[in-house]
Amino acid sequence: MATQKNQFNLRLKPGLSEWLAGQAEKQDRSKTWVVNHLIEQAMQNEQQQA
Repeated sequence: MATQKNQFNLRLKPGLSEWLAGQAEKQDRSKTWVVNHLIEQAMQNEQQQA
């Protein structure tokens, strides 16, 4: 059975979409993967500081 994933619309400031696309291309990943990876890193950093 497939894992259900949450979806939502995300509005980005000018220039961020292009940066995100560039990061995804550099890493040969999707923009979704990059966003999830950055959020996971932020969560880990916050937990380490607590």
